[in-house]
Amino acid sequence: MRAVGLAGICALVVGSLLVSQPSSAGSAATPRIVERTLSCTAGVQAGAHVVYVNVQTGVKNANAFKTLGQAVLSTAGSRIATQPNQYEPQLVAMTAGFPAPPPLTTGGLGYDGKRCRPTKAKVPFTKRGLTGGVANQIGEQIQCFPPGSVLVHFRAVFAASPAVMVKIDKKSRFYSALGRLEIGRIALRAATGKPLAYLDLVDSGTARSFTAGSCS
Repeated sequence: MRAVGLAGICALVVGSLLVSQPSSAGSAATPRIVERTLSCTAGVQAGAHVVYVNVQTGVKNANAFKTLGQAVLSTAGSRIATQPNQYEPQLVAMTAGFPAPPPLTTGGLGYDGKRCRPTKAKVPFTKRGLTGGVANQIGEQIQCFPPGSVLVHFRAVFAASPAVMVKIDKKSRFYSALGRLEIGRIALRAATGKPLAYLDLVDSGTARSFTAGSCS
């Protein structure tokens, strides 16, 4: 595990045009709930597939948040000239904490529709066999090395009817849902079904992560 500065890692665009779109969760979701199960491509670093588990508990300044709580699954990306070692595209990202710090007006979630595709695989939310706990306020990153693609199940419960999943732009194919997030959960498994990580995030800004012993 290593401490990292995660401020701003979550690329949720506040103020995006919110368009109604049905959930593909495969369960009886209410308008306050956004849920997906995805099969995601894991990037390669030093010859190995890798998924980064990033969590940070939010930081408050008086009665408002200075930094939102964050739970993010990212992966290795192609190196680019300006950030040769730091480009980590997000597979799934969540932020929570109310009230949010300016210029943000809310939290929310997003996922990469280019690297991730809907799947009917069963991925339960469970900490069984995993170890971890509450994340610190600096930010923590743990690396998991799946044999190939991964399965990700996320569920976000909003305080009110949220913005349902909508593309930020055609080029990025990153989908977002914005609103006051009461609780968010993310389960990560290898395509073989092996549990790798479980993350959750609540409105108070507290983030937790639990990972398998094979993650470091």
